[in-house]
Amino acid sequence: MKNILIILIAVTVSCSPTQAQTVNELNAQEFENIQLSSHSIGSIWTTSGDQGNVTNLFGQPSELINNSDHTGISLKYIYNGFTISFSGLINARGNLAAFEITSTLPTLTVKGVEIRIGDNISKLGSVQINNKVPNGKNILFTHSHDDDIYIAIDFEFKTNTITKIRYNTLY
Repeated sequence: MKNILIILIAVTVSCSPTQAQTVNELNAQEFENIQLSSHSIGSIWTTSGDQGNVTNLFGQPSELINNSDHTGISLKYIYNGFTISFSGLINARGNLAAFEITSTLPTLTVKGVEIRIGDNISKLGSVQINNKVPNGKNILFTHSHDDDIYIAIDFEFKTNTITKIRYNTLY
């Protein structure tokens, strides 16, 4: 029984995606100033997922998937080359849950450096590479090493070409 408890504790502690991984830590202001297609994470957060506010930032989505129900909010906006999702409890603000860039059209700007799919990771300058990823490597940005909010930049490790950019949270 004692061994099972120790295993459960170890699994629970190791669930954070950034824990025990190599991350590039930004202060809170630097993280909030990361931009998705010229709009800061901070300004995206303040939309709370409201359709009018999100549309004001990014234009009309090609599709809006609304899986909200009596327990909570779940909205996924689909645009040309990226998706952006919000979730939250009912009668609460929607939180930015994720975004994913999958084409060369949208950009991400980190510390003043604009990147897109297809760019070489060298554009980011001196960053720490995370080798603890199944099937490859990526670059993680977070504003606290223990935080469950992060930006991941996946790249082809033979060519160092960026293949996907994503923002994720665990709440």
